[in-house]
Amino acid sequence: MARPIDMSESTMVARKPVGKWLPIHAPEAATFSFPMVMYLVYLGMEYMRPPNPLGIPLVISIALFGVWLSQAKKIWVPQFYCFFALLAVIAVMGPFAENNYNVFMWARNMGIMFICTVIPLVHVVNTERRFSVFIAGIAVVMAYLGVYAITHGGRGPGGHVGDENDAALALNSFIPLVFLSMFLAKSVLQKVLYGLTLGIMVLGVAATMSRGGFLGLIASLGYCFFLTPNKGKTLALGCVMLLILIPLAPEKYWDEIASIGTEASNEDPRQGTGALRKEYWKAAREMFKANPVFGVGAGNFRWNLGQYQTQDQFERLGRSLEGTECHSVYFATLAELGGVGFGLFLAILWYNVRDLNGMLKAKQPLTSDHKRIGSSVRSTPVKTFPFDSAGKVRPSQPAAVADPVRISSIEQSRLTLYAHGLRGGILGFLVSGVFLSAFGYPPFWLLTGLIIALKMISMPPPESRSIGTL
Repeated sequence: MARPIDMSESTMVARKPVGKWLPIHAPEAATFSFPMVMYLVYLGMEYMRPPNPLGIPLVISIALFGVWLSQAKKIWVPQFYCFFALLAVIAVMGPFAENNYNVFMWARNMGIMFICTVIPLVHVVNTERRFSVFIAGIAVVMAYLGVYAITHGGRGPGGHVGDENDAALALNSFIPLVFLSMFLAKSVLQKVLYGLTLGIMVLGVAATMSRGGFLGLIASLGYCFFLTPNKGKTLALGCVMLLILIPLAPEKYWDEIASIGTEASNEDPRQGTGALRKEYWKAAREMFKANPVFGVGAGNFRWNLGQYQTQDQFERLGRSLEGTECHSVYFATLAELGGVGFGLFLAILWYNVRDLNGMLKAKQPLTSDHKRIGSSVRSTPVKTFPFDSAGKVRPSQPAAVADPVRISSIEQSRLTLYAHGLRGGILGFLVSGVFLSAFGYPPFWLLTGLIIALKMISMPPPESRSIGTL
């Protein structure tokens, strides 16, 4: 039986070369291994949505699940335990939900997301080089999504990025990573490509004409401009970008954005979508009150809405609301998964933020070259990465570590910028999700997997742990 990795173990580091962000014991892993290539193909399938995928997503899911099963020592973190608990919460309402099939489909889809995508990702994207390549893959598919939205009236290619609001949410979730990748790029060409991708993504959000997408865009870019290091550079770059992009946005976009205040104060659901959403949220609160533990069942808000529509609502609207979505991550999760499911969502979010804060506070010895470089062992006490096996921050402990040839603030900033990019992405998702039922959409869960992967990459593991060459 596979033994979970205990992050609290301490060890003396052997006299071996140090690789960039690689644990000293880890063997060199090929960047474009077969599982890594499958993940890049997965990104294309997920966000480019080819009309005839030829069964490729199914093959990738099965293969990545096999990759995870093949690991002798599997990584276990608090978020993964929450994943399985969440699947149990979804499944428990299957026999009692109004629409049993929807619960089954939710359990299946979320199970594939967790077990066949997010959990294996942490085992495959296990070096800084692979992490940066994965982010580049995200930038490519987001550029495609942005261009598609610009040329198709704001709509995406289909699936969870088909609707205008859906496309805007996906773009907002990854804008901070692309923005900060410009500062991580090593060549002028890479910086230019990331800059062009960022501009396409911002224009893609504008093309959706989504007011919720606009608020998410403000949150994502605001985080990049004001809450990341090198504020002078980010603000200067932001001003240049806005001066270029604002004239390119369609004129009616600003008219749509100007109506945000009007929609927020509107109380007539027949005169705008803002007031109509309030009616959905009011019904969601009633569903939660009636089903506070496990909710009405995943994907069952629309099938229960008619039962919780008041007579006053029916008279004011002149029709039944049944069959419509809740249009909010938070209210939909409360109504469909109850207090237990919503609590697990908050727990995953809390663990994500805690992990990111731990990485932003840590001072990891990062080397400046992807190639392995020589180092010598020294016994001077230094700070180890402050996480134990439960993922809790623990006091610094002395340990003998290999002394890198050269440590600089530029190398350290790579970890910092990646962590900021992930935290900004989470913020973009959370703000965009206020007006969209996106709990089951991939962006949040993909960001969660990347947060865990980045944490594991930057953590000096015990000598017994082997990253492998997947």
